[in-house]
Amino acid sequence: MSKFSQFPPLESIDQAVNKAADDNDLSHAERMFLKKKLESEIRVKLAEFANEISQARKLRDGK
Repeated sequence: MSKFSQFPPLESIDQAVNKAADDNDLSHAERMFLKKKLESEIRVKLAEFANEISQARKLRDGK
């Protein structure tokens, strides 16, 4: 079982932001900050995951 399977899939970043903002009664400005922060974190994580995949492929292929 994947460590990520415990979380339901998201329809979009907006959906995730709106859910978190509604749950925490955030203002519009706070929602926008949250969205920008989430987008930034996603970019960083995607780059890290891509690098891990690339490194694993290099190890597998002996390069």
